[in-house]
Amino acid sequence: MWRKLEVHYDDVSASVQAVLFGFQRLKPVESEDYKALVELVDEVEAAYCQLQELNHLDVLTMQDVDHFSKFLPSHVRVEWIRKYQYNYGIGRESKGCSQVSEESACEEKVCQTALSDQCW
Repeated sequence: MWRKLEVHYDDVSASVQAVLFGFQRLKPVESEDYKALVELVDEVEAAYCQLQELNHLDVLTMQDVDHFSKFLPSHVRVEWIRKYQYNYGIGRESKGCSQVSEESACEEKVCQTALSDQCW
């Protein structure tokens, strides 16, 4: 019986899919709704930590991070873009991300930095 339970519930890919499915429930945050902003950050951080624990951060891409940023209020999104451009050299010579072969490593670094390492 334990083996059947292990096989059924110990499926890492199912856990990863559940985390990714959770991203579909995210909703945009209005400019002055700080409670919703905190809830959004908490949800994204929790999902990031789950993926980190499952050792599957590689499923997150820059497209995912860009998608998440669209849920941020406009003033936070502007700051996000400003920091992203400053830290990763968008619009000027990039800091190590200019070669195609380094793109995947760069995406992972950006995802990790962007979502922080505030896992509990």
